[in-house]
Amino acid sequence: MAIEVVEGNVGDPKTIPAQVAKLKERFGLDRVVVVGDRGMVTEARIREDVVGAGYDWISALRHGAIRPMVEAQVITPSLFDERGIAEIAHPDYPGERLIACFNPIMAEEQTRKREVLIELTEKELKKVTEACTREHKPLEGKGEIGLRAGAVLSKFKVGKYFRVHVGEHSLRVARNQETLDRDAAMAGIYVVRTSVPKEVLTAEKAVLTYKQLSKVERAFRTLKSVDLQVRPIYHYLEGRVKAHMFLCMLAYYVEWHLRQAWTELLYTDEEGSVRSSPVTPVQPSPSGRVKKAKAHGKDGLPLQSFRGLLKSLSTLAKSQIRLGDKGPLYTRTTKPTPLQARAFALIGIEVA
Repeated sequence: MAIEVVEGNVGDPKTIPAQVAKLKERFGLDRVVVVGDRGMVTEARIREDVVGAGYDWISALRHGAIRPMVEAQVITPSLFDERGIAEIAHPDYPGERLIACFNPIMAEEQTRKREVLIELTEKELKKVTEACTREHKPLEGKGEIGLRAGAVLSKFKVGKYFRVHVGEHSLRVARNQETLDRDAAMAGIYVVRTSVPKEVLTAEKAVLTYKQLSKVERAFRTLKSVDLQVRPIYHYLEGRVKAHMFLCMLAYYVEWHLRQAWTELLYTDEEGSVRSSPVTPVQPSPSGRVKKAKAHGKDGLPLQSFRGLLKSLSTLAKSQIRLGDKGPLYTRTTKPTPLQARAFALIGIEVA
């Protein structure tokens, strides 16, 4: 485990060379698969740093790189008839595996969000249009009208979906249906790219590995407030910043081991085929289906979320009781429930 604090406002791609060098030189690792999102593991970083070190990688194509494939029908809806993923090839990416993925829930959410933003934009643009025709102090001049319309389009960031004509005394707005149809065809689609051979990593595993980046993001986003509840502490000295980040990472490391040890008590598939979301129709293993159906583990104990299990364990207490001012001091421990006893036993602690 290692964590590094980068000084200043450094872009994500610029942090890659030092980390690859650390893996190679400090830890002496010969076989590594570097997994990063499309904004971090860029073409230049792959070519100059990752491949240069002899490592494999997994990343994803940017949105703009996917559009030509959809328009050229390299990626079509028929690819996803049987599964949510399909391996494709493209001459622009020689020697790489491209895995096209379709997430129907993501597509639905993207479509819904886009429509909401478009309707909000139309509502605000209508106010500008009406201001141009009002009797008292109408809005006039291309400059003034254009500024008001531009502010609305900038606010909701859906300007590409509109055709706008600004006159001296008017504003005409219409939806750009061509752009809408083009983006609708790409809704829910993304493409994972990797250098790892198929014999080493199946398409499903490659996608699942890429999607596990969300766990890393969640760790940094929530380790201070959700499960671990390490409150934000603001530091100004370099040594204290590094120490704080080290403790946060150490705490998350402990949480990771707890999740592994408590697998049988949590809503987790013990056999490793965790459903990675609706992107790929990976079926739960037999143990996962039993858990989901019964909401109980193999010992009949009720399944918990990680946070719920911590909350349950927090009810255990050791109390010291004194009878009178000078009486004997007694120590009494709350009797654990079967769930609590099993949770502690799984991490090697016996409680009476």
